[in-house]
Amino acid sequence: MQTDHTMTRWTGHNGAIYDLVYWAERGNWVSAGGDGLVVAWPETGEGTGIFHHHEAFFSVGLWRQDLVAGTASGDAFVLHEGRPMRWKAHENGTFAFATLADGALLTGGGDGTGCLWGRDEAGEMLNLGAAWSRPAGGKIRGFFAGPDGQTLVASSDGTARFLSLSSRTLSAPVARHEGGVYCAVWLEAKAVWLTGGRDGHIRASRSDGTEVLSLPAHEGSIYRMCAVGQQLWTAGRDKRIKIWDVDTLKPLHRLEARSGAHARSVNAMACQRLDGCSEIVTGGDDRVVIRHRSPAKVG
Repeated sequence: MQTDHTMTRWTGHNGAIYDLVYWAERGNWVSAGGDGLVVAWPETGEGTGIFHHHEAFFSVGLWRQDLVAGTASGDAFVLHEGRPMRWKAHENGTFAFATLADGALLTGGGDGTGCLWGRDEAGEMLNLGAAWSRPAGGKIRGFFAGPDGQTLVASSDGTARFLSLSSRTLSAPVARHEGGVYCAVWLEAKAVWLTGGRDGHIRASRSDGTEVLSLPAHEGSIYRMCAVGQQLWTAGRDKRIKIWDVDTLKPLHRLEARSGAHARSVNAMACQRLDGCSEIVTGGDDRVVIRHRSPAKVG
């Protein structure tokens, strides 16, 4: 690891951290916590609560410029023009968000469904219908952007599938992980999807579902991955953040408690290019948000 890699710790949550997003509208990183708080983190590290609820927040994302978040029971929140709104999006949890090309909000739930949302003339939430016709076989764990407007849907049923909005269906599996798929990134240069899941493997698959590589990477679930320039960052239940060469998938470095990183499961990770640096922000069961900064040559 470069000697000018730095880590800044932000504390304030009283529960595990489950998701993170960069909110460009305010220039803040935002975390979703098991303590029922969604918190915005300015440069000072003095967090500000955005949403408050009596149950855990498991997801946070963006709908255009608006912040959205999802809870354990399936409620969803949006902050639109400074006004917070809450609605029932799913049963058994709201775990994923994506903004589609037409501006609609896509949500994924613990009930295996995807739902499309817009706003009516009064600015209230408008249900645009199901994103696919039949529930998937497990909880929806994430949406990931691919080439040509593709959206990959990761599920706890062990598959990742493409969403076709024209037919409101999910494709045949593009990738498989025993026990569930949690994260994915598209590598344009190699025309492959990298996926991580409960089996602790990084898998590389073509869009037709052909698996070209399977690499044992973590001792437990891989919850998040980010491609940062020539590096792939992965985070998992084994309390470790691992850094790989994105071309060869050879290990470069790992971050753990003794190196100043997380002491417990690392559940959340997001990345962004800011001020000439790559910023990777992580959060976990130790209730700590850590901002990692690497020089511009990495990002």
